[in-house]
Amino acid sequence: MHDMVLPFDPQKEIFSWGPIPGKFFFVSAFIYANMQTFRDRYPGFGWPLSLFLFQNDAMVFFEEPEPLAREGRRVFQSFMMPSAIREAEYEQWQKAVHRLVEMETTIASANLPLLNEAELSSLWDSFYDIYLDFWAISLIPELGNYGSLQLLEELLLAELSSASVRADMMETLTAPEKPSFYQEEEIALAETVDFLAHQEDFFWLQNSYAGTRVLPISFFEERKKIISPAIRTDIAGRMNETKNKRDNMIEMHHLSDDIQCIAVAVRKGIEWQDERKKYIFIALHYQDMLLHEVARRYDIPKEELLNAGTFEVSDFLKGKEMRDEWRKRADGFGILYEHSSEFFYGDAVASLWNVYSKHPPEPTQEKDVVLRGTVVSIGAGTIIEGDVRIVRDPFAHPIFEDGAILVASMTSPEYVFLMKKASAVITDVGGFTSHAAVVSRELGIPCIVNTKRATSLLKDGDRVRLDPRTGIVEKL
Repeated sequence: MHDMVLPFDPQKEIFSWGPIPGKFFFVSAFIYANMQTFRDRYPGFGWPLSLFLFQNDAMVFFEEPEPLAREGRRVFQSFMMPSAIREAEYEQWQKAVHRLVEMETTIASANLPLLNEAELSSLWDSFYDIYLDFWAISLIPELGNYGSLQLLEELLLAELSSASVRADMMETLTAPEKPSFYQEEEIALAETVDFLAHQEDFFWLQNSYAGTRVLPISFFEERKKIISPAIRTDIAGRMNETKNKRDNMIEMHHLSDDIQCIAVAVRKGIEWQDERKKYIFIALHYQDMLLHEVARRYDIPKEELLNAGTFEVSDFLKGKEMRDEWRKRADGFGILYEHSSEFFYGDAVASLWNVYSKHPPEPTQEKDVVLRGTVVSIGAGTIIEGDVRIVRDPFAHPIFEDGAILVASMTSPEYVFLMKKASAVITDVGGFTSHAAVVSRELGIPCIVNTKRATSLLKDGDRVRLDPRTGIVEKL
């Protein structure tokens, strides 16, 4: 490692996403879409240099924040802010979703073990051609998200002098106007009398980049017992309150048309990303079906194949030997990519993970303050005291008490069922459009993100006081 050139300067701020549970196979389509499909579809645009690391069933993503924000702003201004372009791209994306769903139906109806090798290879390639097209368009709200908030903050700073008003306005202006797919499932569950039909529609609900599972009917039967029969009305009421608050803010502070245009585009991007996650979670099931058949047919341990990329499996099905390469990745590996890719193995992976995961302590004048972050959901606005639960894998956490304070590096969709029990959420990274922010606002609980070191300075069972007005967390 000492003679390796580091891809990013560790003395500068580094953007990180994760670590969360994850496997290369399930995110490799995202990586390939970044490298090629997105660039082919939208010439002149592209995701900047990125580093993905995989070790011990977890993954983390790093890059320099300035190139990410700069390219994100270009994408946001070009494809999200002009409403006609945004709507046209969204329509193209919906067509890609339709093609993806049709292909998933084909996979579900195929008797995979009876396909010959050429037929399996063709089915694999057909699925991923469609999935990469889906991903390429999906990167518009994904990449645009990283430049949108900075643009909105700049305009708010120019028009408003009060920092507290700006923070409250950021939360309100960026709140989605549509229920998330999790909320849609809960509404449907509250109103259903046919658990089998509901299970067929939502069996994929706990899929993640770490793996898939088909949820049994009993999972939904038990959850219905704790869901309010009035959940549709409750969600609609909360969204109407947010809309009224937003309208009042715009009128009271005479917010410019530019700010309102950006805010609409941000909200549309958040809603698009949420809808995209639904179809990704469904697609993971069919990816797993195909991978299972490859593992069975060629007598390859599935864990080994989860270290493979989608295009690598495609090449393998055409006769290219890849098994030695996949075995090399068993103890961890990384991929550095932009226009092309480079893999890392062994000690280099752990070293890169450590170098870029370290966050130096921030100096503070207040002796009792241990953390300060960005308030992205104020909840009821009252100070909260509670016990901390550090969660790195939401499916492996044996106990999470109602009312505990969830602390994670970041949250992703598989954290939702724990977040529903939490009284507040604290994360190391994130912003106003992060998963933690969006879900916390849906739940009406406080959320403080971008503390940089919550998971390293706090431990399970610590008692903390959280002020959702200031973003300060004190260890008691």
